[in-house]
Amino acid sequence: MANTGKILIAALTGAAIGTAIGVLFAPEKGTKLRRRLTGSLPQSADDYIDDLIAEGKKTWRTAQAEGENTADDIEGYLSHIAKEGKKSWRKFQAEAADKADETKDGAQGLVSNVVKQGKHLWNEVKDKAQSMVKDGKATAEDTADSVKSKVSNIANHVKAEVS
Repeated sequence: MANTGKILIAALTGAAIGTAIGVLFAPEKGTKLRRRLTGSLPQSADDYIDDLIAEGKKTWRTAQAEGENTADDIEGYLSHIAKEGKKSWRKFQAEAADKADETKDGAQGLVSNVVKQGKHLWNEVKDKAQSMVKDGKATAEDTADSVKSKVSNIANHVKAEVS
């Protein structure tokens, strides 16, 4: 029984080796044989460039979406900052009103100080928000420019290779 298994394995191995040698020594051109062995035709340069362009467009859309997401995140953060600034402003106003009721003489000075602080805080928030939006847009534009450049370089390289 053990010998039968060994004989069967030896026969199958011999058949496989014989088939491989027969295919390799068949009277066909090498290109036809390679195509037959691989089962596919080579991709043309135009197809390759089209694939690169499609991948570049996909990368561009991804970069655009990420830029829009970043802008949305910044807008959400700015909204939060504005709400907090309004809360602070209202708190400062309430404190000023309480102080005015307690001491009429010092109320005018306190209100002036609160207004200055609120305006200063508001200006800081506004400046920071504008800076963040500008940075987010610049990052998205830089990413888009980088993707465009890479796709262009790849396309030029492929065109040069094809020529």
